[in-house]
Amino acid sequence: MAEKEPKKSLCHINVCAVENGYNISVGYENEASLSQKAGWVPYGPSECKQYVAKTKADLKKRFSELVDES
Repeated sequence: MAEKEPKKSLCHINVCAVENGYNISVGYENEASLSQKAGWVPYGPSECKQYVAKTKADLKKRFSELVDES
């Protein structure tokens, strides 16, 4: 049986204006395992992804895609 990837929920989105566009940092919180929910295993770090948008139109498009995914 193939293992399914645990669900990730959107934690935060951070947008910074940089010299040639925008830097987008997105944090995802992993779904807790049964062991973590029971308190036997500590929670692991959240996953962070980085994106780049060159224009405001690209930024709006990426932002709406990220919000729609969650």
